[in-house]
Amino acid sequence: MNSLEINDIFDIKPFNFLSKEYREKLKRNLTLKKVNSGEKIFSLKKDLNYLYVIKSGDVRIMGKSKDNKLSSYSKLEKGNFIGLNSSVLELPCENIIASGDLELFVIAVPFWNEILQRYEEINNWIKKTLFLKEYFLLNLHLY
Repeated sequence: MNSLEINDIFDIKPFNFLSKEYREKLKRNLTLKKVNSGEKIFSLKKDLNYLYVIKSGDVRIMGKSKDNKLSSYSKLEKGNFIGLNSSVLELPCENIIASGDLELFVIAVPFWNEILQRYEEINNWIKKTLFLKEYFLLNLHLY
């Protein structure tokens, strides 16, 4: 992965909050993963080792309907997180499938936690941002 591809992540909130030092650290700890259409990216049975950020393409949020059928509830696009809710809750709570071919930035959760400990403004951003996945998860539990 070249440095131009890596630098795309700094256009995405909350990575724009990072200092030059942590931008360099993130570059060393970041990988890029290509995913094919229909491939499951994150599921309720997935381990919590990695956090993903969509670089290009989109994914579908999946959930069970009232009649226990797996349904698509919404799309996530460039810049959206996959696994953030699960890492915060320390419990896999997302079911995400690629809608088409896409690229993901991959961040190891221990490094993500290091960033969270260092940057209060990123923690505040997370607390103040209602993620689309949370909205749908909330609706699934209420109805």
